Amino acid sequence: MHQLYEEFIAQVEDALDRQSSLGRLSFWLEKNTRLSGRPYSLKGHEAHRAILDSRHNNSVTIKPSQIGLTELTARLVLGFLSVEQDVVAMYLLPTVGESQRFTKSRVDPVIRTSPYLKSILVAGSDSSSFKQIGSSQLVTGGTHGRAIISVPTDLLVIDELDFCNSENVATAESRLTHSRFVDEETGTRGIKRKLSTPTAVGIGVDYLYSQSNQFKRLVKCKHCASHFWPQFYKHVVVPGWDRPMDEMSYLDATLLESKGLLAGAQLLCEYCYKPITKENLGPDYREWVAEFPSVTMQEGFHLSPLDFPEYHTPLSIIHKLISYKNNLNHFKNFVLGLAHSDSSNSILDEKVKENISVRPVPPDLAQALGITGCVAGLDVGKVSWLLIGKRNYSTGKLDVLWAEQIRLEGNEDDDLKVKVTLRLRQYGVIKLVSDGMPYTPSIMAIQSARPEGWVLPNFYTLTDNRLPLYIVDEKEWVVKSNRTKTLNLFAKKVNHGDIQWPAMDEMEAVRKHFQGMKRIDRLLEVGSKKEEESNWVKSGEDHYFHAGNYLSMADDILGEEYVGWVPVPTIHQIRVGTVSQ
Repeated sequence: MHQLYEEFIAQVEDALDRQSSLGRLSFWLEKNTRLSGRPYSLKGHEAHRAILDSRHNNSVTIKPSQIGLTELTARLVLGFLSVEQDVVAMYLLPTVGESQRFTKSRVDPVIRTSPYLKSILVAGSDSSSFKQIGSSQLVTGGTHGRAIISVPTDLLVIDELDFCNSENVATAESRLTHSRFVDEETGTRGIKRKLSTPTAVGIGVDYLYSQSNQFKRLVKCKHCASHFWPQFYKHVVVPGWDRPMDEMSYLDATLLESKGLLAGAQLLCEYCYKPITKENLGPDYREWVAEFPSVTMQEGFHLSPLDFPEYHTPLSIIHKLISYKNNLNHFKNFVLGLAHSDSSNSILDEKVKENISVRPVPPDLAQALGITGCVAGLDVGKVSWLLIGKRNYSTGKLDVLWAEQIRLEGNEDDDLKVKVTLRLRQYGVIKLVSDGMPYTPSIMAIQSARPEGWVLPNFYTLTDNRLPLYIVDEKEWVVKSNRTKTLNLFAKKVNHGDIQWPAMDEMEAVRKHFQGMKRIDRLLEVGSKKEEESNWVKSGEDHYFHAGNYLSMADDILGEEYVGWVPVPTIHQIRVGTVSQ
């Protein structure tokens, strides 16, 4: 009788756990999973509890690397599948290889060491991409390469969002349409958890966090009882260093280390400037606080290495700065969990504005002046985006004379051909580089209307690293270019002021489009080595960015054809209408 009573109580407790665990999955996991032979515990990772127990349907987390969040999220998914009946969870990483490693190193050990999870794992459904947990299912995969599996989903986790294929992420989100989990306020279905190391400012996880309620984990100073968000660059001080921390290079840090000064690095209170110790950074003094509590559409968490004082100290962070050397982007992204944009991964808007110095030349005036020897870049679409420029041999810079949107009317191919070829004649353009796809017939029509070799459709490649920048196929009269390398060069030219821009209203759109592309760098494990992969990704409208790259390529190609030929510019005074030019 006593044994039956105990079994009954155990069943009731388990039922209660199932009913309430969605809001306290951390407790369920501590009860039902193990780590290193002991019950799973959040000790040292207390910052994770609020993220794990969030009831919000749409949550995003910015994270530095090496803080255990992927381990936590693997357990979150398994807990969700165990607590809920007849649900599907999809866990996506950038690549299939990463997904398979995640399953083997994160998911499988949790199941193997948990008697409960092991008991409900359905035999024969235990692959690297699919598992059945009781009546629920786990699907894992990558966002690059293969298409996302078409399966209705209830919980979608996107890990390392910034490095994922954005189109496939959107496809995966569409799989939540029929989930039974509904946000009563917004009417949206399904539960989304997105997490990532940040990359450039304003894209990926950084952008999503900016649209959220922005939770930060404040610390209460035990000296003055003030609350603030501890930040490495703002609150860490080092003896012998009297400049801002964000000016410290790895060489500066190495010199301070050689003098024995780094050991004195400490975190100071923002208000009373007294030391914030490891104890003061502990859970008793910490609290998640939303900066914008009225925002309810999306919940956001920003994790910092200083949220984990058992593993990260001011001194250990500075040692990471030394180890990363000149790779400041990676240090800020991966160690500090901060988005960062500079001339290496973005076109800097202030540099564009500094170089708006060219008096624009409208098409009629260009024709009247008989301007020749121009180059052009054209991004083709329902609206096409045209930039026309001419090499200024007195300054050595490329002067952009005109920027224009071309909107199609009537027969698209004929209309685009007429408008573009008119502009090419008006400006005496002798080298145009444009999209090769998907509007190939339109470009072929323009090409046929101009002399051979003057119009070059471009075909980007991401995979052929043997391609230094581009090659011109003089048999087919097309350009084959390395997308990343040519965009790198174009951004470098803009940021260095090698291209001068026209003072015209259209520059507002040009500048906006230049901010619509950011370069993402990531380290890939290739065997026992790590290799860096770079790719420019779209974060907004980017048409003039590509038109500018094509313009830059056209100028370079023309320069190679006319090495040593330096025309002497001639200035004529003419009258256009009532205006003397």
